[in-house]
Amino acid sequence: MNEFFFKFRYGIKVYKNVLTDSERKMLVESSKKYLKKISLHHPGLQSVNYLDRLFKINQDKDAFFLIDKLIKKSKLNNLKMQDCWVNYVDFTEKIPCWHVHENIKKSLVYYLDSPEKLGTIFRVGGKECLIGGVENSMVIFDSNMEHTAPYNISSSRLSIAMDFV
Repeated sequence: MNEFFFKFRYGIKVYKNVLTDSERKMLVESSKKYLKKISLHHPGLQSVNYLDRLFKINQDKDAFFLIDKLIKKSKLNNLKMQDCWVNYVDFTEKIPCWHVHENIKKSLVYYLDSPEKLGTIFRVGGKECLIGGVENSMVIFDSNMEHTAPYNISSSRLSIAMDFV
């Protein structure tokens, strides 16, 4: 399905040039130290789902401020952020991890490092559509939409995900 039509039909919002390049690089460095292998069912590496609180606890004020800036730019600040985590999709991962986020209204993915400009793959009614994810952009979508990170890539991708209720 055509990406433009798919975004329009399913209310997917894409924002580009969200942070300055220096802010994005700082968030990359602050986020990387929290990555770990969560389980065999989670592709690549992830942080725990309270990354924003880790930034606050560890007094990483700049990173905490940038998470808040992403929320404001997303125009989701009327909702409550429930979860926030960093994802590292390794190019060696070749298996999709289709999922939905239950009991969540909106999900956000911010692409920290996306060399291939691959974003998120959505599946509706058995049809798949890749919504591009250039570095320093974010995508917002209804959390009940089935989706996965790209799984047949040739370089790694780093993103921050958030869920809102």
